Amino acid sequence: MGSLPLGWKLEKLGECCQIISGSTPSRNKPEYWGGSISWVTPKDLSKLKSPILEDSPEKITEVGYKSCSTTLMPAGAILFSSRAPIGHVAIAGKPMCTNQGFKSLVPNSSVDSAFLYWCMRYFARDTALPSVMRYTRLKYKYF
Repeated sequence: MGSLPLGWKLEKLGECCQIISGSTPSRNKPEYWGGSISWVTPKDLSKLKSPILEDSPEKITEVGYKSCSTTLMPAGAILFSSRAPIGHVAIAGKPMCTNQGFKSLVPNSSVDSAFLYWCMRYFARDTALPSVMRYTRLKYKYF
């Protein structure tokens, strides 16, 4: 990698972002589904026409949310698919949960979500996926 612009530094994703996996409530419990909490699968990103995912086709209930280890991602989180389809990236347009096919990035206050989105798009399939899986890929951070 070449030299960086003045004021930039390389950091591991795990140092500038919280990296969070998703989860799926049991499909055998109808009371977990059809609520108001957006729940995203990698397939939902494959047809996206813009960087921002505003909503999801599937919703879970509060009971479903509490039944598994999914996390409510804040608006601005980077949703990165780590299972088929692999390498899709979106910015959460509102708080939403993901299934286990994601490694989502919640950037700290010094990282711009849009910048991180484009970095992940650029590096997605070749380098970012293995790195996110290991929490070690170096990325740019502006401060």
